[in-house]
Amino acid sequence: MNTAIPEAGFLNHPVVSSERWIAERKTLLAREKELTRLRDQIARERRALPWERHHDRYEPAPVAKPVPATGSCCHSDVMHAASADDLSA
Repeated sequence: MNTAIPEAGFLNHPVVSSERWIAERKTLLAREKELTRLRDQIARERRALPWERHHDRYEPAPVAKPVPATGSCCHSDVMHAASADDLSA
């Protein structure tokens, strides 16, 4: 059951002619295009930023070893494989 309370503006929302709706939609579309152009310009400026040299050596995180396939896979198979890896390390 939807218990959301409708916004007050929804109850008094204007209903207009097609001509007025098209005019207001064109105005909004012009603003949307301006926003898109501005967002694209900012993205170009971000990509043009100079790079920063890092002196730290990149060390990737260790990759987990895959669990060997035994024909079936259950919790005990995974735990057994994990404990065997711990013993061999």
